[in-house]
Amino acid sequence: MPMAGSSLHSRCHRTIVAQAAAVKEGTSLTNNPAFKDSVPGSEGKSLSLDSLIGKQALVAFFYPKAGTSGCTVEAAQFREHQNQFEELGAQIVGISGDSPKDLDIFQKAQRLTYPLLADESGELRKAFGIEPMTRVTFVVDKAGKVIMSYQGPKGSDPKEHIKKSLEALKNQSGSSSGDGMANDASKAGQNAPTAGSMESLKNLPDDANASYTGAETL
Repeated sequence: MPMAGSSLHSRCHRTIVAQAAAVKEGTSLTNNPAFKDSVPGSEGKSLSLDSLIGKQALVAFFYPKAGTSGCTVEAAQFREHQNQFEELGAQIVGISGDSPKDLDIFQKAQRLTYPLLADESGELRKAFGIEPMTRVTFVVDKAGKVIMSYQGPKGSDPKEHIKKSLEALKNQSGSSSGDGMANDASKAGQNAPTAGSMESLKNLPDDANASYTGAETL
């Protein structure tokens, strides 16, 4: 059996390219039985991706482990810009292999108000065709089609996932408002009381501006 880091010549169901996920842009995720089952998550709630796919835009970000530096930065950044995602009609969902209990702790510590799913079995990662313990973000439009699949280089800034997700949604909707992140502070309410633009991330509160140096191994 091939190992998780095997080459492109390994068996089909393990095939992965270093900078891209197996589910490509343009792929339709509607009516996929892999997404019909409910997955347990934080706050004792379960959610099936099928309940969202094809009904509204979806931003599904897979992250290695709750509480690590890069994952904390990424989750907090999604929190800071949640209002902007909602204005674009998108639901954010974070997915990792953590237990529901660990996700509860993470969600409360970071004041996250979007769902976190506990993909302990790895079935969702398998359905998307990505390896365990990797950071990959998918943006799915309202029709259920993948419009962005992003996996940055190893050690890259997790904040790029938020920036690229917003860009994908705006390009899809034909928005011409630039990166739009500078206005997030005035709209984000209690979730982002002092959030600034990507250019002024030094002003962001809490772990949203935690320093990330690529020190994580993932």
